Amino acid sequence: MIASQTVRRLVAVAPNRVALREDDGVPEPAPNDITIQVERTLISAGTELAKVAGLTGARSGNDWSRDPLPFGYSAAGTIVAVGANVARFSIGDRVSAWAPHASAAVISAERAAVLPANVSFESGAFGTLLALAFHIVHRSGAQLSHSCAVVGFGLVGQLTALVAQLAGACNVIVFEHRASRVALARELGFVVAPDARDIETVFETAGSVSAFHDALRVVAPGGRVIVAGSLREKVEVDVYREIHLKGVTLIGAHGATQIARPGGNRFSERENREMALAYLATRRLVVEPLVSHRMRAVEASDAFALLERKAGNAVVLDWTTR
Repeated sequence: MIASQTVRRLVAVAPNRVALREDDGVPEPAPNDITIQVERTLISAGTELAKVAGLTGARSGNDWSRDPLPFGYSAAGTIVAVGANVARFSIGDRVSAWAPHASAAVISAERAAVLPANVSFESGAFGTLLALAFHIVHRSGAQLSHSCAVVGFGLVGQLTALVAQLAGACNVIVFEHRASRVALARELGFVVAPDARDIETVFETAGSVSAFHDALRVVAPGGRVIVAGSLREKVEVDVYREIHLKGVTLIGAHGATQIARPGGNRFSERENREMALAYLATRRLVVEPLVSHRMRAVEASDAFALLERKAGNAVVLDWTTR
């Protein structure tokens, strides 16, 4: 074990019930792994609320206390140990990483990237979700002057809109009905136009049946719908009228598919993360306005209750204080 102090981990012990557990340190990293002391983690509200609610199938029943569910995947911290085969990193490097809600974690070195000196741990904690947003936009093939729309302006939708704007799709239109998100979209400079139609590239990021139908409704003939919202319900679709007759292309974009391969994705998750961090370093991409709450890890239950009430946006947990 490498950590002398206890390691705190956020787990779900029952549906919609999270708890902070303490363990005696973390193991030495395997040859291709690194160990990080976590500074900040970002709550991915859609995925994590679904997981904590028991909607993903990761746990069943009403009592998970014997097998509590760890979760979280967007973090930033400092490397405290490196595996024997890891050459890209050194102890003391600041990194953005795919890591759970915990004060320390052993992770694959491939799922981390060095934080530029002028990028904070808070912004670095967005790295995993930003890598996903880059993947979503890469999958779309959006080009200069394409009209784009984001259906659902939750955190993934917000990051996708920002990255699509970077890609040159200057006319990003937002479809959203929640007043706080409409206000945020306008603050960020996006157009909220619920009556818009004939949009060439439509990003469905809400993960709901209504959002999926909205995406098919507003996409232009010959356009593309990128399904990125982790829709977990069955959907009835008039394939002939909504897809076939319009010549619509449906494209799935999930974080797990960020694997570079010939004829497929050009970029891996690590490459997407590194690109995102580079844009953060130049300030062409700014995420601080998305943060609604900064809370201590010990307040995680309150953070999830707040998100369940739809009263927050990006919530960052601080693991350095108790």
